[in-house]
Amino acid sequence: AGGQSHIGLEGVRRALLPIYADTTYSLTWDPNYAEVAASGDLGYTVGRYESRREEDGETVVDSGTYLTVWARQPDGTWKVKADIGNPDPRE
Repeated sequence: AGGQSHIGLEGVRRALLPIYADTTYSLTWDPNYAEVAASGDLGYTVGRYESRREEDGETVVDSGTYLTVWARQPDGTWKVKADIGNPDPRE
């Protein structure tokens, strides 16, 4: 959030809590490419995201590209290990 890096669970939680507390905020993403390592334990997705929120009676839309790195857990589920967003320039 805000062009800064946030490391660790607590760092990410502190950065995102105010955003997700905003009841007008929504986030959608659409992966357009994914790949899994031959070992089957690591993968990534790349795509586009869009967020929306209300500010002073106006809808603010932000969009950009993202890269998410996933690790397969012992139970077979996938967990995010890193998530990086690159916002589009604002008009």
